[in-house]
Amino acid sequence: MSIRPKILVSKQIADLGPREILFQETRGFKLSLEPLNVGLSVSRAKVRLKGDEPRKPPYFACCYDVGTLQDVNIVAFIYPLLADWEVMERQPENYRLRIRAAFREEMIHAVQVIAARNRYENTPELQNRFADTEAYYESLLGKIIEELAVSEEGQEAVLTAARLYYEDWTITNMEDLRQVDRNRHGRDGYMVSELIRQLIQIRSGEPLSEEAKGKAWDKNRVYRWSH
Repeated sequence: MSIRPKILVSKQIADLGPREILFQETRGFKLSLEPLNVGLSVSRAKVRLKGDEPRKPPYFACCYDVGTLQDVNIVAFIYPLLADWEVMERQPENYRLRIRAAFREEMIHAVQVIAARNRYENTPELQNRFADTEAYYESLLGKIIEELAVSEEGQEAVLTAARLYYEDWTITNMEDLRQVDRNRHGRDGYMVSELIRQLIQIRSGEPLSEEAKGKAWDKNRVYRWSH
């Protein structure tokens, strides 16, 4: 099963604006989601609540029903996406690359959730051990973190992924990471899903979503890619 969005080839028009580019890419992405039975919706929200704390919305979010992990849906937050037009210095191809990388990031997350749900639903032993699908999924992520943290190389891989994702170079140990995960997402182990996503992007020969931020990320760049 491919996790690459379908890319709609269009005429190379130098003066395409961000809304036109975003519309083109969204159409292609929606076609790729249909075989996975994953929905796509657009939000015009300018503030997103995380608990009771208002936060700036992300570019995209992979959402699903609490407990069951059913009804997986990717939400595109239009205002942050349009704002990146300036970050990309109004360069259409750089902007398009940024959108595609962000799209792929959420598609990878969706596939992770679907795979965990399918395994839980088809394994009676897991259904007996865990209260619901989400409990199993969180336990799985936590177990991966524990196994990686045993070796110095594994721990450094997790910490590097965290620094890139959170853009926080003060994360120097696993306890720092646990605290950031709790503050940002309310639980430990969240970073594993981002590490898996980064590894998939690297193996596919694609820029990481973090790298596709271009000059907004150059100061502390770890991986490099060329056009």
